[in-house]
Amino acid sequence: MAVNAFIDNAKVMAKGQVTIPNHGMICEQNVDEIRRIFNKKFPLRLSSLDKFLSVALLTLELVPVPENEFTIEVQIRDTLGVKGGKR
Repeated sequence: MAVNAFIDNAKVMAKGQVTIPNHGMICEQNVDEIRRIFNKKFPLRLSSLDKFLSVALLTLELVPVPENEFTIEVQIRDTLGVKGGKR
């Protein structure tokens, strides 16, 4: 099954593909989105996702979503891809 192959490949990658002094990071928002998508498309495979995340989060730093938006962020956003953005 494609989901199992994805989970198995991701486990291998999470276990040792980031070399010192680098380290992997993932945002809480990304984890929430992955769970939302799995719940919608693969509701019977949520236990596989939880197993993957339990292994992946041993090596990845979980970065919290900032509560407040910083004004400088507007300067680094790509507005061309946003509906109504300036061209």
